[in-house]
Amino acid sequence: MYFGMFRVSAKEIDQQRTSDAIEICYTSRLIEPGDSLWSIAEETITDGYGSVSEYVEALKVMNHLDSDTIHAGQYLMIAYEKL
Repeated sequence: MYFGMFRVSAKEIDQQRTSDAIEICYTSRLIEPGDSLWSIAEETITDGYGSVSEYVEALKVMNHLDSDTIHAGQYLMIAYEKL
């Protein structure tokens, strides 16, 4: 028979619950005149990204973009978190 104790902090449990409860979803956004990847990233960034520039790079990957150039009338895929 084995008896023992272990300790888990409430913070660790809350972090686990939070990460388990977040679902990444995607939507499309119509690019308007004057929009840039940077401005869209600033408006739509979620907590999962460390900076706007990191999210710009993620948007480029999500949308198969080789550069920061986008054009009005195109659609851009945007990731967002759903609890």
